[in-house]
Amino acid sequence: LIQTRILSISRLLSTRAAAFETRVDRSAVIESDRIGRGVFIGPKCYVGPDVTLHDGVRLGAQVVVAGRTSIGAGSRIGTKSCLGHRPQDRKWAGEESELRIGNGCDIGAEVTVHPGTKDGGGVTILSEGVVLKDRSHVAHDCILNPNVFVGTECLLAGHVEVGSGAWLGPNTAVHQKVHIGPHARLLRHSALDAHLLPYSVASGNRATLQGLHVDALRYELAFPPEYVALLTQVWAYLVNPNKALRIPHPPSMLLSLPPCPSLQDRAQHLLTLTRTTNTAPAGSVGNKHVAATDTSPSRTSSVAPALQPIMGRTLTTVATENQNLPVTSATLARLSTLSMSTLRMSTLRTPPSTMATLTMHASLTSSLEGAENTTSAGTKTSENAGGTVLLPVEVARLAAEMAEFVLRNSSSSRIPVCLPFPSPAHVHP
Repeated sequence: LIQTRILSISRLLSTRAAAFETRVDRSAVIESDRIGRGVFIGPKCYVGPDVTLHDGVRLGAQVVVAGRTSIGAGSRIGTKSCLGHRPQDRKWAGEESELRIGNGCDIGAEVTVHPGTKDGGGVTILSEGVVLKDRSHVAHDCILNPNVFVGTECLLAGHVEVGSGAWLGPNTAVHQKVHIGPHARLLRHSALDAHLLPYSVASGNRATLQGLHVDALRYELAFPPEYVALLTQVWAYLVNPNKALRIPHPPSMLLSLPPCPSLQDRAQHLLTLTRTTNTAPAGSVGNKHVAATDTSPSRTSSVAPALQPIMGRTLTTVATENQNLPVTSATLARLSTLSMSTLRMSTLRTPPSTMATLTMHASLTSSLEGAENTTSAGTKTSENAGGTVLLPVEVARLAAEMAEFVLRNSSSSRIPVCLPFPSPAHVHP
């Protein structure tokens, strides 16, 4: 009995020791001395002198890892994959470049990943949990955030950035310098040449938006159905120039944003709306966060900072287009009491883009004043919603993320944002 126990203990210790033992096939060529414990290197592999393999990395047969490449712990590289070779970019002049692969990545067979160039910071990054299926390609200076899924034969051109949790289907292609938002989904056999909004689904040759990624909201973010429906309205307002936003929240007030032809203006309006929402929840009921009720008498002063970006931009626009017309904040404060027909007949004579901004300011001011009057009159509000809450906190956070994505990418790049209909002109650098 004692001998049996000793034998079982020795086998257990040998098994555990084998897990931390580095195994290298005799046909492999290893030029690096930075190899961790428990690494497995299959037959006919090549590991360059500047390569770093952390603990538990597994290389299949005929894998080539060259250049300044670092592979995180627990990552797996499939057969005949090629990592870290020089960038496929004519501007590359031999400068130092790097490829970083995070922990727990799963890279399939015949995958190619290239390091960065000087124009993109000199580094290509695959964060932890990234999955690259067979025969996919990641070009220079790409950044793949955690838990990105890249399907079979998916091709990513240079300088592409993919948000966390995004899903790129098989046989898809992404144009250079395109940004894909978090939890976005590109369906199979699609070609994307525009920035893809967070939590959105796109498909087609010159892909267009197909809707909101409802599965990600329900199952990954645990959003209740009413939050999904509310975010669907917000998303539809952002991507459709002919869509108005009407949100009865709380029941005592109605928030309405008029249609706006400019995508940047719609994003700015939506961002201003989300800034009027409380950012810190006071409690929770199930999966829902409950915002605190604002009982302070100076509620108008707390909302005023959220309106300052719109008021400042409006003042600047009107003052620029009407040099001889004195415009003050008091004039804009009275816009909520003016009808749009009166405003068009006034001496302002604003163009359509400025009219959309003034309309949004008047609508938002009227909604806030209506909520203030309701609160001061002692009307009972919803038990789980405060007087200052226009959107639930989680919905406001995602809406602000979408709006900031539009403003950031539309101002820094000539690549358009993907919309439900084809863009009239796709101009790429």
